[in-house]
Parts: sequence; C-alpha cells; structure tokens
Amino acid sequence: MILKTNTFFGLLILCLSSSEAIEIKVATYKEKVATYEINSSEKIIDLKTKIEITQDIEIQDQELYLNTIRLDNEKRIDHYAVNEGATFTLYVIAPDDDDGDKWKNDTEELFGSLKDNPFSQPKHQIKIRRTETKQIEVLFPGEAGSFYSLERSANMKSWFAPRILIIGNGGTLKYTDQGSRKVYFWRAKKI
Repeated sequence: MILKTNTFFGLLILCLSSSEAIEIKVATYKEKVATYEINSSEKIIDLKTKIEITQDIEIQDQELYLNTIRLDNEKRIDHYAVNEGATFTLYVIAPDDDDGDKWKNDTEELFGSLKDNPFSQPKHQIKIRRTETKQIEVLFPGEAGSFYSLERSANMKSWFAPRILIIGNGGTLKYTDQGSRKVYFWRAKKI
C-alpha cells in the first residue's frame, strides 16, 4: 500500500512540475497581439479554444504557426519547445482564402502565389487584358485595407490617374478603360 501511494504521489509531482504555466503571445496577421497563459502539457487545440473564446474566431477558421511551422491541433505545447514569451502567428481562414493570409485564392493564383502557404504573397504587378467588347481591363492585386492610385501614361513621363483612389480588399482590383483607343502604360502605386 505504501509503495502504491508513493508511486502515485511521485507521478502527481512529475505531472505538476512538467505543466507549469507560461505566458505566450498570439499575433494576428498584420493586426493585434493577445497574451495567453498556457500549460506546456496542453494541446494546440486547447490554445485555439482560448482564442475562440476571447477573439470570437472559430477553431476551424484558425491556423497557428510558430515561426514558419504550422502547428498540429493534437500535439502538445511542449512538443514545439515553446518558451516563455514566445509569439505564435494566427492566420484566419476565410472561404475564399485557404491559408488565412488575407489574399483571396483566385488572386493568389493569378499573380503567382501559393494559395495554401500564408508566407507566399502575390507579386505586385499589373495584368492587362482585352474584353469581348474590345475594352481594356487593368488588373492588379490589392492588399486588404491598403490604398492605391492607378495611373496611366502615353510616354512614361507624365502620369494621369483616371480613378484617384482604390481600396484593396485582398482580391484582384480591376479598372476598365472605357473608350480609349490609345495604348497606355499603367502603374498602380500603393499610397
């Protein structure tokens, strides 16, 4: 009986000592930072549950990374050797954004980015195409919340902005040049 009791207390002390609470940070992509207290024996899913409760982001819409490593829901915190003060990055998944980097999947495909990798970003470039009605469409990726000025030039010396301000939404921004028969150079400037 004494042996069983000593073994039980030994295991209890071992469990308690290996699951000390540490404070970590969770940073949402380009936004705010929240602080959480977790035990090293907790699973990643437990941290996601805390995030769901405090930030109202459903667990299935969360992707957590530590540096560039995507964290597995069923692994324990101590599996990733997390230290006090570590910062996790939270990407929020939307139906049209597979990796939670705030770029829509179709925009990532059109502008050379990987739609399942939050560290891959669309190239800032302009694509021009002619519509069936012979109009010119100017396309470029617009980062959510960023402001752009779309400008055109006939000689690349003097520039004109036919539309003064465009606000990015994480998708492909489109401007249709209505009636011009001239050939122009186009640029989109982030302001």
